[in-house]
Amino acid sequence: GDLTTPDPVYLRFEPVGCTGTILTKLFRENNLEIDQSIATLLLSAILSDTLHFRSPTTTDDDRATIDYLHPLAK
Repeated sequence: GDLTTPDPVYLRFEPVGCTGTILTKLFRENNLEIDQSIATLLLSAILSDTLHFRSPTTTDDDRATIDYLHPLAK
């Protein structure tokens, strides 16, 4: 089959170690609150995907996002 949509598909690609980093950016860009449970899940995803920052795919954006999310996760 094929993929048919009535509207163009929006895609966002960024060179980061985790999609959680992009999701956090989307929350912030749209002025959406990140509550404690979401912050905790995003932190967990970033730490897991970047192998606690040991993965070669880890970026400064991933590290900055952890710094932003950490206080929100308490």
